[in-house]
Amino acid sequence: MKQMKSKVNFVIRGPHPSFYTNIMRSIVDPIRSHLADSTISEEATEDAVNVHFFHEKEYQFLAKIERGTSVFLSHGIAAKNWRDAQHMRPFDYVCVPGPMWKQKLMSGGISEERLLVVGFPKLDPIFQGMLIKTITNGQQKIVLYAPTHAKAFPECSSYPLFMDLIDGIPKDVVVISSPHPVHKSNQMPTLIELLNADVIISDSSSIIFEAWALNKPVVFPDWLVKAGILKNWPDSFTADIYRQNIGYHANTFKKFVESIYLALEHGIDQKAVAFIDEYFPRCLRGRSGKICSDKLQELRIAKK
Repeated sequence: MKQMKSKVNFVIRGPHPSFYTNIMRSIVDPIRSHLADSTISEEATEDAVNVHFFHEKEYQFLAKIERGTSVFLSHGIAAKNWRDAQHMRPFDYVCVPGPMWKQKLMSGGISEERLLVVGFPKLDPIFQGMLIKTITNGQQKIVLYAPTHAKAFPECSSYPLFMDLIDGIPKDVVVISSPHPVHKSNQMPTLIELLNADVIISDSSSIIFEAWALNKPVVFPDWLVKAGILKNWPDSFTADIYRQNIGYHANTFKKFVESIYLALEHGIDQKAVAFIDEYFPRCLRGRSGKICSDKLQELRIAKK
């Protein structure tokens, strides 16, 4: 006999980590728009397919992930070893952005039937044309600095060190910055800023992967973060980006400025295109919310 789970429940705990709430809503809203019945709560419930965004033991205890059917959907698309197989085992199902992550988790012992390839719903509004640029500077180009936070692994973030270097970038480009919500007062996700930008500066942030999916080039300040990333996350896709020089990489600030102009002239490099097409395939872009909602609906049918 089969029993229908009553709902899909997105577990967003507050107030901790409150600086992620808006990020999680930017992921959840494009999914919920395709669900007739869904809820947002601070705990999992027995009668629901419960979608979780964090894996830490404290979170698992507080959110009671053993209740109902547990689904992990990462709060970001970056690769910092926190979505590896050892962290995903407590969950019944795991959402991944594409085949690259699927293969990695399968090689770590997660069975294929537990993996849901859904893309990354946060970017749906951009791909669907629901957001439009808010900055128009004619011929002047816009460079966005969007680093990861410096809370857990400060040596993997260029923030705040890079802020002191921004004034050294020539004034014929406009530099805007959008720190991680941990470091900014409004705690809003970086979406409009990403849409406005011609080139992105980042380190190990989800913004790297989002920018590439939007066909925008990324410039990396290797001298500030490469050693820390290779040390802390040696088996991550982010470490592969630095080892293989995917994107525009620079070991000095002078080379970095040169790389900005190269990125403005040539756009996204082909190595980055090949990488992101496996990481977050084109066929999922702009459709991720619908694809994710469909898969969650399928999970509502459970054997009794």
